[in-house]
Amino acid sequence: MQSILLRRILLFSLSFFVFAAVSCDKKGGCTDPLAENFDPSAEVENGTCTLQREKFLGVYLGQASCLQPPNGLYQSEVIAANDNLNDILITNLAGRFNNPVRATVDRSAVTIQTQDPDANGFYISGSGTIIGNNLNISFQTIYGQENNNCQYELNK
Repeated sequence: MQSILLRRILLFSLSFFVFAAVSCDKKGGCTDPLAENFDPSAEVENGTCTLQREKFLGVYLGQASCLQPPNGLYQSEVIAANDNLNDILITNLAGRFNNPVRATVDRSAVTIQTQDPDANGFYISGSGTIIGNNLNISFQTIYGQENNNCQYELNK
C-alpha cells in the first residue's frame, strides 16, 4: 500500500515539474506595441524594447538651406521630451530658435506641429525622416506675413 502511494506521489511530482517546465518556456521579446522592435509573437517582456525616438537622440551637425537667410552650418541636439515617449526636442533648429522645437516621431518619421517655441510670433511646422545617422527635416517658418521654406540636413 505504501509503495502504491509512494509511486502516485512520485508520478504526481514528476508530472508537476514537467508541466511547470513546459509552461515557463514562453517566447520572450518586446511586448510594447509603441517600441521600434515590437514583437507581436512575444509572450513575455524581456526588457529589450527600444523606444522609437532613441535613434533620433544625439548631437548633430546640420546644414540649413532656406529661401531666405540665414543659411549655414549649425549644431543641434535632439533630446527626449520627458512628458511623452514619442516626442523629442530639437535644440538650435537651423539656428532659428532659442528654445527647443518639439517634434513627434513615428518609426522613422518626425513631425513638427505648428508652434511658436520662443513665444514671439515666429512659428514653425514641418516634417522629416531619419535614415541611419542622417536626419532630414523640411520646415516652414512664418513671421507675420513672411514665409520661409527650409531644408535642414543633419548628421550625427
